[in-house]
Amino acid sequence: MASAAQIEKRPITGTAIDLLQYQNDLVRTQKYIPRGRIQKIAIGPSSNWRPRTECPFIKKFGRLIDFRGPFLPIGEAPDGSALITAPLWKHEWGVGLPEVPDPSWAPGAYTPEEVTFKVARDPAKDRVRTVKQLLEDRCEQDDSGHPVLLEKTDFLVFQPVLTISYQPEFEGRVLPTVWRVACLPDRSGTWPALLVDYKTGEAHLYAGRYEFGIKAVGER
Repeated sequence: MASAAQIEKRPITGTAIDLLQYQNDLVRTQKYIPRGRIQKIAIGPSSNWRPRTECPFIKKFGRLIDFRGPFLPIGEAPDGSALITAPLWKHEWGVGLPEVPDPSWAPGAYTPEEVTFKVARDPAKDRVRTVKQLLEDRCEQDDSGHPVLLEKTDFLVFQPVLTISYQPEFEGRVLPTVWRVACLPDRSGTWPALLVDYKTGEAHLYAGRYEFGIKAVGER
């Protein structure tokens, strides 16, 4: 994570701050409909983002966030907006994302001795290589490539959010299927944004419109 001196702060309106507090109140009082567990969040390109590393995962999938193990719960607010109802996974070194398989990885070739079982194959040759998912590689950035925060907050900004894949929950049961939330611009033309406090993991979906319950491709 960049140091405080490297992070540009952008203004956030009182209305936006009020909305984040409203969302926190809904979660605290449980005045929302549980919708399931987030698996992936697809974030589109923007003029304020550029790949900062030669990460093979970003090179292939762009700004995709893959939650894998500790899936985030998602809910629907009374006004139809989307709520993230728990903080991001916090490691011993801070808030972060799980590692993901390296899409450029391929297992090592078999030697003639391994094929004929003259020698045992090294298990490491078949162990999938992983890469780190870094929040600062996916968030909005300033002209120098440093992360941008909302003014007077520690929230990183990820915008535009395009789709959210989630495992739906119904009557307290998580279903063995994948649905998605279509994320669309609101009446003002503002696309949804994911906000993540890089110190605490508190997360919000801000602005935009959300359509729940769309089955993912291949699902019936």
